[in-house]
Amino acid sequence: MLNCQNPCIASICTSGAEHVPVTRSMRRIVASRYIRSIDICPHSILDGSFLPKLTSFSIFRNLPLELRAQIWTFAFEEPHIVELELLTFMNTTSVPPPRSSSSWSFRNTTPHPLLSTCTESREEVLKRYRSSEHSRYNSLPINFAINSLFLKDLNFGSIQGYWLRNVNYVKSGDCRALLPSIFECVESLVISRTSILNAECEAENIIRYCFPNLCLLIVTVNNRVRNELSSNRTSQFLLHPEDDHHISLLSFAPTTCHWDAIYASRIKVNMQRRFARQERIHRDYVAPVVKVVSAGERYGET
Repeated sequence: MLNCQNPCIASICTSGAEHVPVTRSMRRIVASRYIRSIDICPHSILDGSFLPKLTSFSIFRNLPLELRAQIWTFAFEEPHIVELELLTFMNTTSVPPPRSSSSWSFRNTTPHPLLSTCTESREEVLKRYRSSEHSRYNSLPINFAINSLFLKDLNFGSIQGYWLRNVNYVKSGDCRALLPSIFECVESLVISRTSILNAECEAENIIRYCFPNLCLLIVTVNNRVRNELSSNRTSQFLLHPEDDHHISLLSFAPTTCHWDAIYASRIKVNMQRRFARQERIHRDYVAPVVKVVSAGERYGET
């Protein structure tokens, strides 16, 4: 979670009511900020890898304090993918927790690189971020105005034992309390195409219900699929975005279009249609912007 007192960090707080984008244009404005950051630093979402951790600052310590402070500011502006591991009673020795949002606990499996760069960088991280109340034993310095959340799958609710099989028709009340309130702060979410297909409930339902303030959804296609699709020649087949079964391409397919570009655009259109249905059912819901990328190499703008 971020420190709302820091002027260098975009204003977003844990209280969802204070920062909910209520219009489509505001959703797009926030999403464009993340997309620009990703375009500038493409390595930040490439297969979960990041820049190598720095281990030596022999000259840095001799720089003026003002210059060092400016360097830290630029370092914090780089997008960072945060992967949270849900800690439940199933992988601990504790008894099952009560059904409340306070029972959710997380471990950050991708801590910020500056936490281990040097003593000064670690102090800067802890100064700018504040620990999440969702972790009693582990520090979770997260800034969801810059960081994107990565989830390996969308079935975290079923692991905790609280999953609502048909969240499409959940109106309000105590049910929301069963979900971790940390999700309400997420503006940018990264999930794989596989996790969408394997979700126990419709993925768009889960995303709408669990991430009410989401502005950008980044869907990644794994390397195996991309390598299968990428080619400089015209193909006779295309992976169908609904079930990933091969279907024949008809004569209307452009002869100069790469497989990966076609596949990415079809996934994007498919997700947009599914979110449009959510908007029709839930009148006050505004869907996020959808961007499709490769887990190993970025797609072009789709």
